[in-house]
Amino acid sequence: MTSALNNIEIDRYSHKSETGVSVAFLDTLNTFKGWKTILGKQNAWISYNTVDFGGRKLKSVQVKALSQMGGTLQIRLDKTDGTLLAEVKLPKSTSWNTIDTRMLQYQKGIHNLVVLLEDNNPVEVDWVRFKN
Repeated sequence: MTSALNNIEIDRYSHKSETGVSVAFLDTLNTFKGWKTILGKQNAWISYNTVDFGGRKLKSVQVKALSQMGGTLQIRLDKTDGTLLAEVKLPKSTSWNTIDTRMLQYQKGIHNLVVLLEDNNPVEVDWVRFKN
């Protein structure tokens, strides 16, 4: 189980869509930096099981990501059409950004986390974390 307050490395996924998702090194010259998830087409998704959202209301979600064309991620609970926690709009960039977005809803307890690409602009994600 992973606390929602910690960096959630979604490249350590439980399930993913059949197409449009891949995992690669953050830096092929320094593989010790870890992995990233690449969501490459609209409605591609990845799921990370058993995230503990605790009992205190969380107010925002942070995502460390990059999108050369700008993109939008949906952060959902349990399934691809589950409760929408946040929509994260990423700026056009060739470098990593940490984007902080207010949560639309909150549900306490343990849930699976689903990250879904809303548009057709590829997005690379390092991690997701929630804040109160």
